[in-house]
Amino acid sequence: MIHEETSSEETQQTTVSLEETIKKEAEDQLAETMWGKPANDIITGIANNSNVPSNRAIWELVQNARDVSKVEERAKVLFTRRPNEFIFQHNGQPFDRKSMQSLILQTSSKVRNDIVQVGQYGTGFLTTHKFGLQFHLQSSLDLKHGNYFYNFGGEKEFVINRSSKDKTVLSKAIKEAIDISQKWGTVANQWSSDSLENTVFTYKHNHQIEKDNVAEAFKKSVSLVPYVLSLNPLLQSITFRDELENTIDVYEHISTVQKADFGNTQMEQVTIRRDCDGTESTIQLLLLKSKSQLTENTSESKVTVILPCVSIDGVENVIQLSDDKPQLYLYLPLLGTENWGWNFIVHAPSFTCDKDTRDSLLFVGNGQNNDDQAESNKQLIQLAGGIIKDFLTHQLANYSDRKHFGRINFLADGSEKLKTYFTQLQAEWVTYFESQPLVKKEDEYIAVSAIKVLDKELYEACETDSDLLDAFYTILSKEKHNLTLPEKSDLIYWSRCTDEWYRGSENPYVITLSKICQIVENTPIEDEDIVWLLKLCSYLKAHPHSGIDLIKLIPNEHLKLSQAELVKPTNFNKTYRTALQTLAPQEVGKFIHKSFYIVLDDAKEYGFDDAKNAITVYLTSLDSKSAALKNAILANVSWQKEEYENVYLNPAQINAILDIYKMLLPLDGDGFTTKAFNLLSQFYEYTPSAVERLDKELFDIRTCYTALLNDALYKFTLLEDKSTWSTWNLQMVEVLYNFKEANSFLRNYLIYPNQMGKYCYASELKRERTMPIRLKELYDTICRGVTDKDKSKSIRHELVAKEYENFFVEAGELNGSTLADEIQKPFALEEVRTIANNQHQKLIVEIIERLNDKNEGSIWRRLFDTINNIKAQLMLSVINSPQKRDSIFQIMKVQDESKLNAIAELSKLDNLERIIELGKSALDIEVQEKNDFEFKKKLGEYVEDFLLFQLQEVLTNHSLEVKVADIQGGQDLIVSLNNQPIYYIEVKSRWHNDRSVLMSTLQHQTSYEQKEHYALCAVDMSDYDRELAKQHQYPTDIQEILKRIKVIENIGVLNERLKDAVENNEDKKVRIAGGYQVLVSQKIIGIHGANFEKFVDNLKQYITSNIRTLD
Repeated sequence: MIHEETSSEETQQTTVSLEETIKKEAEDQLAETMWGKPANDIITGIANNSNVPSNRAIWELVQNARDVSKVEERAKVLFTRRPNEFIFQHNGQPFDRKSMQSLILQTSSKVRNDIVQVGQYGTGFLTTHKFGLQFHLQSSLDLKHGNYFYNFGGEKEFVINRSSKDKTVLSKAIKEAIDISQKWGTVANQWSSDSLENTVFTYKHNHQIEKDNVAEAFKKSVSLVPYVLSLNPLLQSITFRDELENTIDVYEHISTVQKADFGNTQMEQVTIRRDCDGTESTIQLLLLKSKSQLTENTSESKVTVILPCVSIDGVENVIQLSDDKPQLYLYLPLLGTENWGWNFIVHAPSFTCDKDTRDSLLFVGNGQNNDDQAESNKQLIQLAGGIIKDFLTHQLANYSDRKHFGRINFLADGSEKLKTYFTQLQAEWVTYFESQPLVKKEDEYIAVSAIKVLDKELYEACETDSDLLDAFYTILSKEKHNLTLPEKSDLIYWSRCTDEWYRGSENPYVITLSKICQIVENTPIEDEDIVWLLKLCSYLKAHPHSGIDLIKLIPNEHLKLSQAELVKPTNFNKTYRTALQTLAPQEVGKFIHKSFYIVLDDAKEYGFDDAKNAITVYLTSLDSKSAALKNAILANVSWQKEEYENVYLNPAQINAILDIYKMLLPLDGDGFTTKAFNLLSQFYEYTPSAVERLDKELFDIRTCYTALLNDALYKFTLLEDKSTWSTWNLQMVEVLYNFKEANSFLRNYLIYPNQMGKYCYASELKRERTMPIRLKELYDTICRGVTDKDKSKSIRHELVAKEYENFFVEAGELNGSTLADEIQKPFALEEVRTIANNQHQKLIVEIIERLNDKNEGSIWRRLFDTINNIKAQLMLSVINSPQKRDSIFQIMKVQDESKLNAIAELSKLDNLERIIELGKSALDIEVQEKNDFEFKKKLGEYVEDFLLFQLQEVLTNHSLEVKVADIQGGQDLIVSLNNQPIYYIEVKSRWHNDRSVLMSTLQHQTSYEQKEHYALCAVDMSDYDRELAKQHQYPTDIQEILKRIKVIENIGVLNERLKDAVENNEDKKVRIAGGYQVLVSQKIIGIHGANFEKFVDNLKQYITSNIRTLD
């Protein structure tokens, strides 16, 4: 019995325990179902945040504020960064129990039905825990549809803590939060008729990474705020307050106005005010909206496009969206769509994301349940493209900086189907933009298809090196290349842009470095091109290309591009370098332009030995044709001067050699090299001014003078008229003769004149010995028939000129005895002893006469010993007529040897008779002039005696004198009182009836200048004895002469009328030049002439008056 009771009690206890276990398991299962799954999802979601951009959390919070915004009231969002916490605040609707539970459980909910919501408090909200794993929440709970509220988080904090990674611990925390929230408002005294103005999330920082995430989110999010505000009409403002940086940045929507309407598109302008730390500015964005709407309830456009146009404070710019700006929006930026494919921002409320990360759109379905969503996205993109084209068609002309519209870069990543879609999209837009006038070229815009751009290598290099860009642009923009480029400031942009267009395929607009190098090789280089060419070559040196030969692009000193080896010249002095350029231009052609030494730093050095060899090789290789010319002349072969001209040195080469020559000369030298240099400088009319010196080890001076002497003497040889240079030639021959090493020059050129003045080769001539000049003339006439008209056979053609004899290089000589023997050969061989009928009788007689010449007789006797022995016989054979014999005998009567010599000398002259005639005439004139002077002297003495006698009473202490003035063309008698002339008397005798009186220029001028005391005395001797008249012999009786005299006392007055015509006072008038004579006719003498007695009496009165004036 006892045993049964005990068993029953144990059974009862076991049942109770089992019930409790079952009950607990039921509760645990409920807890797992209610709290475990959310806890697990939260832990997993937070764990997945590591790869999520920090700024996505910002936009998740903005989305929350947008979704809970109050009806007809825009949301205002404030983000605050503090040292240990991050605060998110908005003025939206209060929580209801459902939304509160959704927040705690982290499940999506929907607050408003009148808007398109992206989703609230779903998995995306978990990203906000990048700012902190626990946050304090302060807000209101709507208890009765806006009539009553429970305000929480104030006095007693409400904390949602998700820091634990333990599911059980986190589940308990979730349950506790639910339990707390469920109790809110269950007691009436907790109710409030007003909700709190703002909902505030305060995230606590327990880790440094949370602080860093907030800092990064602030930095990346601010620039996107204008776009978010323009796409979300439920948002009023977004503010970022950074209490660490002490900054506050406020963006506020001001207005949205319609700007244009075209096609299927409306264009709106959204104005946003920005206040950054108290500095206000206005931002205006242009939005393109499709006229097709999403739904009638929302009235939202299916697609909105934000243009890359920003107007800040009234200044509108087309910009390139930066790489950190997403280009696809679902109200909020889809982070990860930066550089999605074009330079526009596209928003569509019905976009479907590819995955929960919200970083891309779905364009390829899975073939089961989402293909329609993928196709919808494609249609939306197509619709966006349509309104973009509408805009460009109607509005493009209104934009100046329009290039940024044309950026296309749809990257073909992902699956093959996705690649195909993006490739088609890329091709469609490239084809479209190629034809659009987007490229600015000076004052117009041209289509992209017209331009050329740089390839990727080049434009990327230019991005970091503006000088390289300058270089490429300068060469490619040269007119001769006929290439159309964008403006330089746009070249990199369009290079990159078209590179993105044709990524993975051939770009038809690109110019490669290889092509540029080909262009350069065919471009004439000028001084202004050096900068860009050096930059290009420096780039190639730093970045070698196997297919490009750098050497072809490096210019020489004369800016020529060469394919030959280039060398670096040593430090030649200026004069030597110039000479090298002239004489060996092919060598200087290898000299690297000095600016390019840094490019070819391993180039071979070019020194003095190289220069010396080059010049020497050139000069020794010259062929002046002097040998050919000599052979032609000596062979008497016809030759044309033109064939031999311009075959040697030109003026520039000559000057260059002379410059080198001078640098090598000893400073105070007087030897051959110096003398030759001076003569060569004279010939070439060039005196080097160089002051530099050149060591003789660096160049052989013989090379200089050899080339110049060959050239100068060759050119002298070709001169038709050598007379101008005859003195120079003689000096040169002397210098060359006295320097044995230079004697060869004397044999190779026409530099020895013969005695006829013709220049010959030395081999054509001989030096004469004991050969009087007259001997050569006699030989020419007697033996060679030379005449005055024809001297072509003269022996002087064969003899070197006398002044050159001492410098004659050949040994050949011709003795005078050889000529003499040929002349007297008839008398020696044929024993001829007469020259009576000899055609050269006079010349033979002359030879005989020269045998007795006191100076040269001995020479002539040695030369003509045969004639000397028979000269008497030969002379007697000449006297073959009575007249000759009489003349000879008459001359023989003259005893005075000097007279005989004079007669002999005169007899030699061909114009002897004319000499005698003129001599006699001159003697007659001399006698006449002497007699005229004696007459004037006698007449003067008569006048003086008469006046002294007549005036003896008045003269007292005064002196009176009448002088005969022997002045050519002047006055004959001058009456002087106290040694001062007071009267002039001109005496003119007339010995023939047909002659009048002539006054000289001086007499005429003196007559009118002294007209008050000047007289012309005319003596008429025309009827005097003819024999006496010939010699102007006057009568011995003065009285016989006085009666023949007529005196014109007013001759000065008569002559004065010619004064204006003869005086040189006005060059503008026609006048008579000096050296004239004035004729006084017999008629004038007859009218105005007075007898001599009256004149003397008048003269006496004139003198008396002068004496009284003096007293």
